[in-house]
Amino acid sequence: MDLKLPPDPSGSPTLTPWRSFSCRAAPVRARPSSATGSAKKHGFVHIETDSDWDTWGRRVCVQSLQEAVTTHNQVRSHGPDVVIEWGFIPEYLGYVRQLRGVGFDAWWLDGDEEAARQGYINRRGNSPEEIAPYLVQLEAIQAAWPQLKRFYGDHIIRTVTAGPTYMPFDEVLSVMLPDL
Repeated sequence: MDLKLPPDPSGSPTLTPWRSFSCRAAPVRARPSSATGSAKKHGFVHIETDSDWDTWGRRVCVQSLQEAVTTHNQVRSHGPDVVIEWGFIPEYLGYVRQLRGVGFDAWWLDGDEEAARQGYINRRGNSPEEIAPYLVQLEAIQAAWPQLKRFYGDHIIRTVTAGPTYMPFDEVLSVMLPDL
């Protein structure tokens, strides 16, 4: 059943009993791998916004409650269990608030910054051109951290430690979806 906006704009939509997750995978903090394999193994749909931004970027960057409801219904059409992995910039937190307001469960995947930096360098290199976007994102996250921490609360998972060593995606799922 699709969500509908309530007649009274001060009311909140009634949600159907299904799980929809907006997983915030911070590219500078943590990046679990094998989500697609875990999706097949556990029977959920995995959507990676970075690899399909033309489709999903527009859907997750919602400007209103109505757009958030529309995105909720589009995601719902993919099945009862959906994980959306979205490495958004902190300025997009308002979009995540809108999505959480219509039933998405938002998580912040965090970790040791030095380990995450090393993982980034291992994947992309350490040239000034490659490291510059990382440093911009790191600075934005650090500046927004008090607000992000308040918003996500107990929905912060440390997924990268020294090495870098990444928490297997199945373990990340066991925290987010203990009954899966």
